[in-house]
Amino acid sequence: MKTKKKFSLNKYIIIQFIIYTCIIFLFVVLINLYNSWKLNNSFLVIDDFLEYESMLEYENYGSIPMSKFPGCDFAIYNEDNELIYATNSDIALNIDGSDLEFINDYSSNYYYDVLNVVDKKNNKIIKIYKTMYDSDMDEDVVVASSVLNSDLEVESGTLFQKKDTLTNRELDLLKGYYSDEQMVEKYEFKTIDKEKNRTLLFMSPSFTSGSYDDIVKSNEMTWLIAIPFLMLIIFGETYFFNKKLKKSLNSLNNVINSYKYGEKIEEELPKEFESVLNSFTNLMEQLKVSEAEKINIYKDKQRIIADLSHDLKTPLTVIGGYSKAFLDDLVPSDKQKQYIETIYKKSMVATSSIDSLFLYANMAHPEYKLNKEYIDIVKYTRDYLALKYNEIEISKMSLEVNIKIDKCMVYIDQKEFRRIYENLINNSIKYNKSGTKIYFEMGIDEYLYIIIGDNGIGIDNSLGDKVFDAFVTSNEARTSGNGTGLGLSIVKNLVEMHDGSITLVKKCKKGLKTEFLIKIKI
Repeated sequence: MKTKKKFSLNKYIIIQFIIYTCIIFLFVVLINLYNSWKLNNSFLVIDDFLEYESMLEYENYGSIPMSKFPGCDFAIYNEDNELIYATNSDIALNIDGSDLEFINDYSSNYYYDVLNVVDKKNNKIIKIYKTMYDSDMDEDVVVASSVLNSDLEVESGTLFQKKDTLTNRELDLLKGYYSDEQMVEKYEFKTIDKEKNRTLLFMSPSFTSGSYDDIVKSNEMTWLIAIPFLMLIIFGETYFFNKKLKKSLNSLNNVINSYKYGEKIEEELPKEFESVLNSFTNLMEQLKVSEAEKINIYKDKQRIIADLSHDLKTPLTVIGGYSKAFLDDLVPSDKQKQYIETIYKKSMVATSSIDSLFLYANMAHPEYKLNKEYIDIVKYTRDYLALKYNEIEISKMSLEVNIKIDKCMVYIDQKEFRRIYENLINNSIKYNKSGTKIYFEMGIDEYLYIIIGDNGIGIDNSLGDKVFDAFVTSNEARTSGNGTGLGLSIVKNLVEMHDGSITLVKKCKKGLKTEFLIKIKI
C-alpha cells in the first residue's frame, strides 16, 4: 500500500499552537497598552501639558491641542497678575491675581502642606508648611510655616504676614483644589524674547480613590469586551485543528477501506498514523494467512473424509459381499474358512482405520494431554525391541540395533512413545519385502537422537515433508487399501508433544533407503 508523502500532525499542532498563542499574546499586550494609555490620560498633570511649552513662550495659546487634555483647562497671567488668556470664562470669576500666591508652584519646586491637627489644649488648628525638596539632603525641607485657628485666623508664622485671616477659597487653593472636580498648579515662564514674565495656571481632573476606581472598572470592562474575541480565537483554533484531524482520519479510513477491494490508493497521512497503518497492514496479512490456513484445513477435512471413505469402502465392500454370499448359501464348504478369514482381515483393516482417525482427532483437541513419566528411555527402548524382535523375524526381516548410551532419563508418555516406535517399524514391515533389514540407532549429541530406517524400497523424495501429512502413504495412490496414511502424521504429532522433532533424512546412512531422525530435548 503506497501513500503520499507523510506530514507530522504533532508539528502541525505545535505550529498552530504557536501561531494562536502569539495572536492571543499580541491581543493581550494591545489591551494592556490601551488600558495603560487610558489610565495615564485619565490623570493628566502639568508636566504632560508642558510638552507644549514652546507654544506658551511664543504666546500661541490657541494652538495648544486641548483635545489631548480632556477635563483640563489653563489660564495665563502677566507680570501684573492680570488674566490675559483662559480656556474657560469661569476662571476669571474664580481666581483673582491676588490668589496666585496661594497656588503650588511647579517651576520653583515649592509646595504647601495643609494639616488639620489638635493642639495641647484640645483646640482644632490648621498648620500650613511651605516646603521644598533639597537634593543635597535628599529630603523635603520646610522653609516657612503658619498656624491658623478654626476660624482661619493667622495666629503665628512667617507665611501670609500681610493677612490676618484666610478664606476657605484660599485654603482650598493651598491644598491644590480649584474645584471639586479639578486640581490647580502654577508654572512661571518667560516669553521667547525673555522680556515678559508669564504665569500658567493648569487645572486637571482631581485624582481621588473614587475616580481611580472608575478607571479600573472601565479597564475591567475592556477585558470583558475582549473575552468574546478571545473565545473566537480559541473556537477558530479548535475548528481548524478538528478539520485537519478529521481530514487525516478520513484519509486513514480510505486507506483501510481500500483493503476491502484489494486496491492500492495514495493518501496524505500524518507520520503519527504510520504505526497504526503498519499494524493494520500486519493484521490484514495475518488474516490472509489465517484465511488461507482455514481454507487448507477445510480442504484437508474434505480430503480426510474422502480418503477415509475410500479406505473403509474397500474392506466394507468385501465384508458386505462375502457376508451376502454366506446369507445366500453361495459359498462352497471348502471356501468358507477362507471367506471368514478374509472378512476378519478386512474388518481389522476398517477398525485400524477408525482407531487411527480417532487418535488423530483426539490429538488435535486442546484438552488432549500426555501422561509423562521420568524414566530411563534406554531401558524402555531395549525392552520394546526385545518384544518386537519375534514379530520382525516372523515377517522374515532382520533388526540391527546400535544403542550408543547406557542410560538417559527423560519425560515421556510410555504408551504414546511406544506408538511412535510401532508406527515407524510397522511401516517398514508393511511396505517392504522379506529380507529387508530394519535399522535402529540411539545416542546423544546435544540432544537425544533416535534413527529408525530400513534398506527396503524407500520413500519417493518428491514427497518431502508431505510424508507427515494426513492420508499420505508411500505410493500416495490410495488404491492398495493397506494403510490409512495417518501413521506418520500421528508420529509427528506425538514427537512434537514430547518437545521433539522428526524429519525424513534425504541423504540416508550407507546401506539404508529410508531413514527417520527423531530429536528429543534432554
